[in-house]
Amino acid sequence: MNAAAYPSIFARHACLRSRIGDRIHVLTCTETSTTAVDALTAHIAAIYTEVQNAPPPMHRLLIDNSSVDIQPIKYMLERLREVLPSVNAGHAPTRVALLHSNGLMINMVRVLLNTLTHHALEVRIFCKHEREDAINWLQGE
Repeated sequence: MNAAAYPSIFARHACLRSRIGDRIHVLTCTETSTTAVDALTAHIAAIYTEVQNAPPPMHRLLIDNSSVDIQPIKYMLERLREVLPSVNAGHAPTRVALLHSNGLMINMVRVLLNTLTHHALEVRIFCKHEREDAINWLQGE
């Protein structure tokens, strides 16, 4: 079953969506799986679709993986490469903060995520104890 076609089914279990105020979308993964990555990307696509007619000055996403292991790296990068540039085309810039547990693997992921950055997309990784720093960065102009 394609998660993008049924985001609410997958999102309910693998990735939860909420907000901080009216500016930051929070996507919290509840498991480590390709299903969670599919639900995450379905949520991102839905966020962009919802604001299609009146985009905000900047999209702000907090992706919280701090309570689960790291998502399948290759699969997550492939899915984010597919969804972020395509939904961001013609839209406001996007700022993405990723919350993860500490570890050597996260440092390697930081390097890999640089391949996602382009003129309208900023991505930063924060450790789970840096949640407030991530929110402050997202709220900045």
